Amino acid sequence: MSSSLDYGKIYLVTGGSASGKSEYAENLAVSLSGKNPLVYLATMSARDAESLDRIKRHRENRRGRGFLTAELPMNVSRLETDGTETILLEDLSNLLANEMFSAGGDTTRIFDDIIRLSTKCSALVIVTNEIFTGCCGSADEYTKKYIFSLARLNREIAEISVQHTEVVCSIPISLKGEV
Repeated sequence: MSSSLDYGKIYLVTGGSASGKSEYAENLAVSLSGKNPLVYLATMSARDAESLDRIKRHRENRRGRGFLTAELPMNVSRLETDGTETILLEDLSNLLANEMFSAGGDTTRIFDDIIRLSTKCSALVIVTNEIFTGCCGSADEYTKKYIFSLARLNREIAEISVQHTEVVCSIPISLKGEV
């Protein structure tokens, strides 16, 4: 990737499960938005009670913060914007799973979709999971493919981001740019 290409302002937030990355990303999006509209781009497909509970918890956390919610489990660049929005994409790992395990899904378009989306807004905050530590041992081939595909996407997006922050135990650690 060449950093001389015209990418939008991308802010990548990584972390493990329940690390505090979503809360950090929400606060970052609010701080970046100024008076611009805030859009929460939800990629999770509600498939079971656990995912419904997670969606409910995230909605409660955002309540009163000014986010408009858009749900796009795939093809995120289809989001209609006027170019002034700050978009919080929650999250890349769900987006990849939706593309990878859905009929007609296409994981090869995800990076390009992210680029297109980033050029259609004032700022794009992307949340993704850090699932690579201790990988992959006895994982089946589908799981390994998913893990390595997410690692590749995370690397590609980190390379073009203006800021990359890892959240560990609710503590933001700057990996690129300033926190």
